[in-house]
Amino acid sequence: MTGGLLDCVLTASASLARAWRAENARCAFPLTQAELHAIREPWQLCRTVERERGMKFQMLGTALAVVMSTAACSDAGGGNVGGAGNGGSAGAGGSGSAVLPAQGAVSLFVGPPAVRANGSSCPESGQTYDVGAPGVPSTSSPGDSVVDGESGAVISCSVRGSGTYAFSGSLSASTIEVSHYPINIAFSDGAIAADGTGTATVSVFTPTLAGTFTSSAPCPIQVVNHQVKGGSIWAEFSCSAVTSPPTGSCVAHGVLVFENCDGS
Repeated sequence: MTGGLLDCVLTASASLARAWRAENARCAFPLTQAELHAIREPWQLCRTVERERGMKFQMLGTALAVVMSTAACSDAGGGNVGGAGNGGSAGAGGSGSAVLPAQGAVSLFVGPPAVRANGSSCPESGQTYDVGAPGVPSTSSPGDSVVDGESGAVISCSVRGSGTYAFSGSLSASTIEVSHYPINIAFSDGAIAADGTGTATVSVFTPTLAGTFTSSAPCPIQVVNHQVKGGSIWAEFSCSAVTSPPTGSCVAHGVLVFENCDGS
């Protein structure tokens, strides 16, 4: 390897390392410095360790950054990467950071209320729908998120703020229980206070409901283990009534995880 090409590769590697550190800081559940140093596979998109602690760690380095850095070195023939050193930037996309798709997971229970109002009914007898890849979220673990665009999943979300947050999100994906029909769940007008409590309007669709049921009042939200930041949230939700006029009325509750959202 020529000296110029070696310098190029080292420059690309240094840029990728900086991008790794920056992306790790953006994770909902970032790796510690010791764990970051222990990583030996830069193409690894997501790893879960020490699951018994209920902590999810994500390494958001990407193969794209590696491939683009190497290609840039080859094209440069021993020159600069992406114009580095001449006012350019080394690394993927000129920024050292790849754009990551939204991802999420949910455990959703839908069923009839304990006390039914006159004339109301719930098509669900009491069913839990889980979306995860494959681990599903709970109050002890965030599970394994499904990525937007993979296996037919459609996910979008926004979590913005610092201290207090505004959030919204929607997830449409097949579930572990009913793999051939997707469920839809959406959160709108979400607001999280500094103590981790909040509210959101929740809408749900399942194959059995055969229609969209929406909360008649904002549903209580409780962030799990303080895990909310710009771009991500892990929380419980509980709706005493999601309705579809004139007679449809159910309860809905569960756990949600959204990551790589707008606002990160």
